[in-house]
This record gives sequence, C-alpha cells and structure tokens, in this order.
Amino acid sequence: MAGGTSGKVVVPGNSKDSVLVQRLVEGSMPPAAPLSKRQIATIATWVDQGAKIEGLVTTQATTQATKQAAARLLSAGFTTTPHGKLMRQYCLGCHNAQAKGFWGRGAPANMELDKLDPAHVEKNPDIWEKVVREIRSGMMPEASAAKPDLATREALASAIEKELDRTTTVTLPRPGLHRMNRVEYSNAIRDLLAVDIDPAQYLPPDDSTRGFDNIAGALTLSPALLEGYTAAAGKISRLAVGDVSQPVQKVFRVPEDTSQDYHIEGMPFGTRGGMLVKYQFPADGDYAIKVTPISHGNMGNTNPFGDIPNEKLEFRLDGARLKVFDWDRERAREDGTFNFKFPAKAGMHTVVVTFQATNLPPSNDLDEHFLRSTIETGGLPGFRFYPHVGKLRIDGPFDAKGATDTESRRKIFVCRPDAT
Repeated sequence: MAGGTSGKVVVPGNSKDSVLVQRLVEGSMPPAAPLSKRQIATIATWVDQGAKIEGLVTTQATTQATKQAAARLLSAGFTTTPHGKLMRQYCLGCHNAQAKGFWGRGAPANMELDKLDPAHVEKNPDIWEKVVREIRSGMMPEASAAKPDLATREALASAIEKELDRTTTVTLPRPGLHRMNRVEYSNAIRDLLAVDIDPAQYLPPDDSTRGFDNIAGALTLSPALLEGYTAAAGKISRLAVGDVSQPVQKVFRVPEDTSQDYHIEGMPFGTRGGMLVKYQFPADGDYAIKVTPISHGNMGNTNPFGDIPNEKLEFRLDGARLKVFDWDRERAREDGTFNFKFPAKAGMHTVVVTFQATNLPPSNDLDEHFLRSTIETGGLPGFRFYPHVGKLRIDGPFDAKGATDTESRRKIFVCRPDAT
C-alpha cells in the first residue's frame, strides 16, 4: 500500500491522498488505456469506503462506512426494482456522495442519486424528472462511460416515467375569478331562492369574446355594473321574502309568429289560441289583469282583429277558471281591453288567457290558412280569422299583506321560533 517515494498507493478512507486514484484521474494508469470516469469513480468509492479486501483487517470507522453505504443502497431500492438495478450498474458510479469532486467537478449536489429511493420516486419528483431528461436526451451516461443499449435506456426512462405518473398528485389551479353572466345569475337566483327572474330587467347585456359570454376575460366588473348588481339584489330579495307594498306592473306579449287559430301546446284541452305565462306574484293581495286583443290598428281603430263572432275568452289561474269574457260584449269601451280583478297569494303562479274552442275552424275560406298568424291586421281577401290575444298586463298587489308561505320563504327561513 505504501508504494515508492510518490506516497501511499491506497489510503483507506481517503481517495484524494491515494496515488492510485490520482494516477487514474491523470490518465497515466493503466498503461494500456485510461479508464472511464465511471470506472475511476467506482475505484475511488471503494477507497473511500475503506479499500476493504477480504481477509485484511480494516478500521472500525471504515467498516461502519461500508455498512452504511450498503444499507443505503438496499433501503433505496437499487437492488429490488428493475430500474434501480440498472441505475446501480450504470449511474451510481458517478452520481453518489463519495464520488463528488474526484475529477474536478463530480456529480452535482442535487444529483447524488445514491441518496434517493427509486422505489419511491414521488418523494423527489423534480430530481427524477431531470434523470429522465438526461437519459432521453442521451446525455447520460456520458459518452466515455459504459452505457446500455438504446432499448435498455428507453426502458429505464419509461419505467421512471411510469412511476412518476402513477404517483403524481394532480393539483389543478384555481379557476380565474370572474363574475357570473346574466344567465348564470338568473340560474343562481332560481336555485337559491326559487325565484324565476328575467335578468334583462336588472342587468345590462354581457360582453362576449369570440362568441362566448362566459369567459373570465370578458366578464369584468365596473363600478356601474356593481351598482346594478346591488340594486338587483335588493329588488330580488324583497320579492323573495314578499316585502312588497307598492304595486308593480308586468306586461307579456304574444310572439308574432304564434298561430292562434288552433290549440297551443300546454293550454287546457278544448281551447284555442291565447297565451300561458309563469309569473312571480310579489305578495298576498289583489291583482288586476288587462287583456289587449290584436286590433285593426288603422287610424287608432281599436276594433279587434278577427271576423268570427261569439268567441269566449277565459282567464285561468293555476288551472282554475276565474273569469269568462264575452269577446263581443265585454270589451272596455275606452281602449278595447278586457279587465278583471282577482285575489292571489305570493309565489309563482301559472296564468292562462285563451279562447274556448266552441267554433270549428273556418270552412268556407277560399284559401288554406297560414300556420303562423298574419301580420296584416286589416284583413285579407279570401280569409276569415279568429280574434287574437295581443298582450296581457298584470298589476298589483293592491292592499298587499306580505307573504305567508311560499317556496322562496321556505328556502330562506329554514327554522321558526317555538310559539310556546
């Protein structure tokens, strides 16, 4: 072990002072051809671990270091996992704590692979990602070092990738914070308070980006819009709890392309034309309904459109018939409308205004009727039409008494005090 005047050939536990390691690093040994860096690192590691030779007596410190190194490899899974065994054969000769700095640079501190556990790559995923990149790119093992064939390297990288994928915890970033658009707002009000609203009555139209109105980048919140949301919240909350004392007015119009010569889907059987609406009555009290027919409309003419006489117009609330109007006699003189007052409870109700189908469709017309209502209210030669409902208006509540029991109040007031 002593060698010549150059110093000790091998200094157990100290590879830097060992002439053997120095000569190997310089490339002067062995004479035939220099060893690879991995091979030199293996010899240096053997020296640092005590240069143990079977049958020779080693120091207690050297024996302890060797046992610790062996235990670390065993616990790290470099002998139990397929990719661990490959790394032990081709990687650990350079990438270990003992080999650091032997030829001037050594393994980076964060790439001391012998400190890792290939059986649990989830503990150091960032380092194992670097290992995969080095193997995939062909950077490791180095060109001068012994390396497995391409298929083996691909299998090694794939094995580590599969372990990374299997143990990865998916962490989704929080979605971008943005306000609700009008449709989302109305849906939220319906789900939370059981109140169906028309958001266009409370909020301006939403901006859109590439045709979409639910993108965070377009749903900004200006001070004016924030005031609009605040005002809408106040009105809707009062509507939900029935805290309404002043009468309000709501107008519904029949779509112009709706044919009122025939039965309309959703209407009671035995009826023709008219309209059906869902309306949130704000509070208990009295309400008024005004039905306006489609009129001839020329020069202020309020005479209703349609030539078939003796029609009966009925008004229903939640399926119960409350009033039947005689179309020819009961129109108000001043504006040609049909007016009726009725009591109603707060909450969502179904309002129906329709004609009783007591007459058969016109049979003596020269031409077949259109499937949609005509917009020519002055009449057309060769056709006879039934009267048409144009719009209805609901006013109230008058003499409001608040709300007693509605679906909205049941959602809001989930408990009540004990009267006893």
